[in-house]
Amino acid sequence: MALTQILYKIFVKGFYKIHSGQLLFLFGTILTYLFYIQVLSDDHITTQETIFYNLSFILTIISSPILAVLMMFVFLIFTLKGYNYISAQICLPSNFFLFYSANSLSKSEQLKSWFITQLLISFPIILYIIFSIIVGFVYGYYLLPMIFLCFVFGVSLLCALSYIHLINTPIKAYNGGLLLKFIKKWKKNLLMITFVQIFDKHLLTFLISKFFAVLLIFGLTELLSDFNQSALGAFITLFIALSNAALIFEIYRFERQYLSFILNFPTKLSTTFSQWILTIIILVLPEIIALKLLFNWAVFLNSFFILVATCLFLKSLLLMISLNMKSFLYKIFILLFVGIVLIQFGLSPIVGLAYLVLSTLIFYKKYYHQI
Repeated sequence: MALTQILYKIFVKGFYKIHSGQLLFLFGTILTYLFYIQVLSDDHITTQETIFYNLSFILTIISSPILAVLMMFVFLIFTLKGYNYISAQICLPSNFFLFYSANSLSKSEQLKSWFITQLLISFPIILYIIFSIIVGFVYGYYLLPMIFLCFVFGVSLLCALSYIHLINTPIKAYNGGLLLKFIKKWKKNLLMITFVQIFDKHLLTFLISKFFAVLLIFGLTELLSDFNQSALGAFITLFIALSNAALIFEIYRFERQYLSFILNFPTKLSTTFSQWILTIIILVLPEIIALKLLFNWAVFLNSFFILVATCLFLKSLLLMISLNMKSFLYKIFILLFVGIVLIQFGLSPIVGLAYLVLSTLIFYKKYYHQI
């Protein structure tokens, strides 16, 4: 088990240290909902009914196949987030010793250590599933919680096998993916370079974000079909924008680290700002198409405006906080809360306008004075 202890210290502790803020917020929110939510006029209901209302979030998921699939997709995203972290850390020079020390063990011992490591990474998910199993047995929903557990164990096993393959494969110089080889002789502008970087280095993040966003559009439209269409469209676009936050962060990181020389170009700020808008539109093009398929022109145009303005505001925020992911995430949740409040009060048209005005002011003030 010496390898397991080494992997725990290197990967598990490092993962939770980086993502502690996100996990604390997420599970703090869930626990607050489960144990501290109050039912209005609860003087006429029994204690058992109050407990049932508090557990309604979990009961809804473990009793609905559609929501169960969505939850499994969330589990998959979290697991892949851990997988990407470990895969990247393995290739760091400080961890090269694993390529010869871990290989001195048998494949079965390696598999056991990597499997335990991945399960520890997924411990918050497993904790939630165990709680779901307990609730399921009490209320008679057995199948879906057990499927959740088998799913997480299966994905963790696949990740462990992938780590073994990676650790037993000699490190090779990166010569670019198929996309770079295909467009090698093409003439490329700055906009194209940005998306080539996304497709070459962050393709998995891009595909997961797009799949989750489109699934979110159709899922929320079905679940919230009794909502006012304009409010529903605005509500959905806020979550779409947030689902693209990681991609927006990576685009800004690439532009800041590798394209900072464009600050010296004699380009008008209005032209650069227009390029930012075009970048956002191309980034969320799949979601725009999905919105058009679901809503009429009036609702679609309002949703389109809010989506582009919100994403633009997210990118403008990075001019103020630079590459500080923790601060960026905090501001995203504040953004979500403010947007939802405005939409609930019937002020959805103001949401897009406010974000557009703020992003414009921040851009013109901070573009040449980035932190």
